[in-house]
Amino acid sequence: MSYPGDRAPGAVRLAGVFMALSVLAVGIRFWSRIITKSRLWWDDWLALAALLLAIAQCVLTIYWTSIGLGKHAKDLPPSHLMAGLKILYANYFLYDVGISLPKLSALFFYARIFRVSQRFAYSLWAVGALVVSWILFAVLSAIWQCKPISRAWDPRVHGTCLDYYEWWLGSAISSVIIDTIILIMPLPSLWKLSLNLGRKLLVVGVLVIAISVGRLVANVRGAHALQLDVTYNIIPIGDWLVAETPISIVSICLPSIFTFVKRGITEGPYSLISTKSGSSLKRLRTPPSAGIEPQLGVIPSN
Repeated sequence: MSYPGDRAPGAVRLAGVFMALSVLAVGIRFWSRIITKSRLWWDDWLALAALLLAIAQCVLTIYWTSIGLGKHAKDLPPSHLMAGLKILYANYFLYDVGISLPKLSALFFYARIFRVSQRFAYSLWAVGALVVSWILFAVLSAIWQCKPISRAWDPRVHGTCLDYYEWWLGSAISSVIIDTIILIMPLPSLWKLSLNLGRKLLVVGVLVIAISVGRLVANVRGAHALQLDVTYNIIPIGDWLVAETPISIVSICLPSIFTFVKRGITEGPYSLISTKSGSSLKRLRTPPSAGIEPQLGVIPSN
């Protein structure tokens, strides 16, 4: 149940919506690959891996609301508060890796689309190494955010922890920088491609950077308040954290979604559930009276 000042219902709705959107986006991506008979590659599998982490993060967040997330910490029993902090500790890893896999997926997508020069290939490897380094730093700093480690979820343990404001701010700023680098990498090559593809890629990058900047602003505004009432004051920041991985997933799936929608518009709704092209379907549906005599045993080519 909720009571005045309870932020849990909004957190549950948000997590549910973004979980559904990310599942839908990856589902369309893979289905689009199937019906177009396209080979699945690393960018697709990384998108799927990111989806699994996003689902886990959303599920844990929804469960946390049942034991106190969105309510004031002073109103919670110590056991619920400690259990919630353990969930937060686990979510650090799901979040850090979850927002990084779409970055790697975008780089593999570039490698598949932009085969322009050896220099660009080297730049992909360099930025990929930067993303992996960010993951290692984020994961290791999350593990040892407190000394001893158990102080991260048990305030009764004597010890020290990182300055969460500086830690989260550094993580957010570096993530925005990496997203910006990934966005501008293919810009020189975009001028050589069709406007439609360029527009798709720009939409992908702008969405990812927008959500990263949103998290950065939320961190600046709310990080200090966490120490006063963690389960209640974390909601504004937590909303961005819950949204960032799913929106990153949706963004890297947009080219496949655009292709899927375009196929349905240009070739008809039935093409969305068939591996045959629109022209093949049209030939199959054309009756003999229209001047085309069907031949048994002959399968029209795509």
